[in-house]
Amino acid sequence: MKLNDNSEIEWTEKIESTSMVRDPLGLWSHLNIQVDYVPGITSVTNRIRYYSLLSWYYENLFNSKILDPKEFERLFILTCLSHHEGDHSDPSLGHVFNKQRFKDDWDLKRSFKLDFPINGFARTYYNRQLDILRCCWTDQFNQIHKSKINHELARFFPDVDTDFFKKKHFTREDILDNFSDFCICNEYDAEIDVMTSLLFGFMNNKGSEWFIDEESYEKFIGEGVIDFDFKGFELDTDEILTSNAPIYIEMNQRRRNSLFMFLKIIGETEPLKNELYKAIWDSIYFKQNTYTQEIIDFKGLNNILKYWELLQLNVYYVYSLEMILDVIQEIVYDETGIKKDKILSSLDTDLILSELSELCEVEVDIKTNLNEVINSLYSICVADEGLKTQINESIIYDNISKAEDLEVILANAILMLFLLKRRFESIDKQIINGARIEKNIYIKDKLRIDILFNYIEQNRNKDVFLFLNYLIQSIIERHLYEANVRMSWGTKNWLFVEEDSRLFFSRKDTIRIHPRDNRWNSMLNLMQDINMIDISDNIILTDKGKEWLKQAKLI
Repeated sequence: MKLNDNSEIEWTEKIESTSMVRDPLGLWSHLNIQVDYVPGITSVTNRIRYYSLLSWYYENLFNSKILDPKEFERLFILTCLSHHEGDHSDPSLGHVFNKQRFKDDWDLKRSFKLDFPINGFARTYYNRQLDILRCCWTDQFNQIHKSKINHELARFFPDVDTDFFKKKHFTREDILDNFSDFCICNEYDAEIDVMTSLLFGFMNNKGSEWFIDEESYEKFIGEGVIDFDFKGFELDTDEILTSNAPIYIEMNQRRRNSLFMFLKIIGETEPLKNELYKAIWDSIYFKQNTYTQEIIDFKGLNNILKYWELLQLNVYYVYSLEMILDVIQEIVYDETGIKKDKILSSLDTDLILSELSELCEVEVDIKTNLNEVINSLYSICVADEGLKTQINESIIYDNISKAEDLEVILANAILMLFLLKRRFESIDKQIINGARIEKNIYIKDKLRIDILFNYIEQNRNKDVFLFLNYLIQSIIERHLYEANVRMSWGTKNWLFVEEDSRLFFSRKDTIRIHPRDNRWNSMLNLMQDINMIDISDNIILTDKGKEWLKQAKLI
């Protein structure tokens, strides 16, 4: 508020300290590659039942206005819990949103109103995907459109008397008698068949009408005929019009390629559950089996692989820079008020040099320049040998993620950048330019991937520690910039602040850094739902999954 009517001084608005720190360097735009190349699947769309459930709602209840989508979702939560005696931890209820809502008082309740609070709404996550899959969508005039696909996806559920939905209170018995068939644990062959067709792009249109393409599906199943062509960087799918059929066809083709690529990797590697990401990353980035180091022949999928290779490169890149930020936050947390130009000197210089010397097999001291380190690194890590070399991006990632010393993280992070630079230079520039990985900011973007790699190339005659300090200062600068942007949004999304060139930690504790790659688990769960894979100690293809790869001539 103002001190008086004429004053220009105003109290600053209090920013709550509970905001989660996300994207602390503003580099997560690489995730747009995931958005563009597996459209219709997000990081939280893990179950086919939500797709079909919402299709059923729009087919049967939306026009009547008996229940709104939020109320319908609450009824679904109650159905799943009623069907499993309130046990929210039942494995059958995997990825049911808000299933823990009544974990403390389920046994005390006999009836429910559909007004209880839930965190987030499944419809928010899945509605947009129903548009991409051409089931139902809202046009520019806010009119709902339902296709034949939507009807096919909704029709396998049993009929329910609409009077059931008009109740003000729902008992467990009412729910079990009328709606238990909708529980997520119940499987329907028709649901699996339709979702299989949709996820793998067997759909087409005539004018404005969309339908399951039975003809192309039968050609694939019976004759092994399938089209893997897609336009990629030639077609921007970011801006979508509901009447723009070619864009939806393109998205189908991209998703088809990506899902077949996923199945191919599972079939080749059969990874342990806790090694799924490792197996996928190595397969995409090196085209090698993470366990045997043998080359994987992706056959007709080599085109889509180029886009996922760029994603994986960026996953490594963002992780390396965020782990350097992690080093900085640890130092500031322990020494709050430290001058920002003293960050590097607060570390054990000898340990950094020792780690670089050991990994690069060359004596590195404070006068060693980047060129010497890079040349030695490249001679050890022969580009064409991939996982078979004694040091590579996969090994360095492991070194960083398992390191106990901040100095070891720093040493490995800059080596990762040097290796990524070499790979980046080999990727088709048109693929890079079409990947939507750039972000417009209002300061010099020193951390944009091509700009940082150009800086490395132009400063190869500078010593390693000058580069390390430049990198640390650039990361500090970028985080402070992002902090100011987030503050303007009314959120406290920063780790430390600067005053008089000193850094002060501003949270209760440090945050944990994780690699930013979040589609694989959703793809895994959806493929399990449509019986393409089986998950036990290892993840393996089912007979159906193997047959589909065989029909697609990928094995």
